[in-house]
Amino acid sequence: MKKLVNILLVLVMLFSIAVPAAAVTDDFVPSITDKGAPELVEQGTDENGQPIYGQVVDAEGNSVFTVGEGVIRITPLAELEELREIDVPAAEMLEYVFDFLQKNSYYFGKNTVVRDLFDVTVLSSELEEALAPKGQTITLRFNLHVAPETKLSVRSYKNDEWVDVVDVVNNGDGTVSVTFEDFCPVAFIVGDVQIAEEKGSCIWWIVIIAALLLIALLIFLLWRSKKNKKA
Repeated sequence: MKKLVNILLVLVMLFSIAVPAAAVTDDFVPSITDKGAPELVEQGTDENGQPIYGQVVDAEGNSVFTVGEGVIRITPLAELEELREIDVPAAEMLEYVFDFLQKNSYYFGKNTVVRDLFDVTVLSSELEEALAPKGQTITLRFNLHVAPETKLSVRSYKNDEWVDVVDVVNNGDGTVSVTFEDFCPVAFIVGDVQIAEEKGSCIWWIVIIAALLLIALLIFLLWRSKKNKKA
């Protein structure tokens, strides 16, 4: 009997450790691995009727470059392998930050969730030059289909560290305007205290139920073993 109890305690302990750990990974991964690239929203048209997606401005707010089509590439984590075929360094960096965030799920805070993770690469040398001087920024508008009350923070990974972007504005129409100084991997982060607590509670109920089932199973096996010996 003592041996069975010891086995039960070990099984319960292992199960209670494994289930929450798996839950952290499962909660984190689906939130970003299956999403497509966020849509860039037009911010007007130029004199030729071509879409404008943003303006690079200097410290005084003067426009120094107009962002049109084909000068920025946005690649979501779901298209990592496709990115690897055309831009190995960008793919490796995106994969690196994903692995890092998987292993450090609470890096941005215990009650935060990485909602979107994608690579932003500048394809235009003119845009690179426009963004090079310190203080020059670009504002892009992403259609994320977020509720007006959703609060987001945005970080970009540059020079081996996550840095805050210059500004983030929820426009109230599902779109979010983000002002960048630099690009590279970009993470959209939301806090979700209530859901995080509810999921944690649910996981522990699973652990408790599983432990009770294990106890019932071992009691049944012990009872049957004694019955067979008497017979």
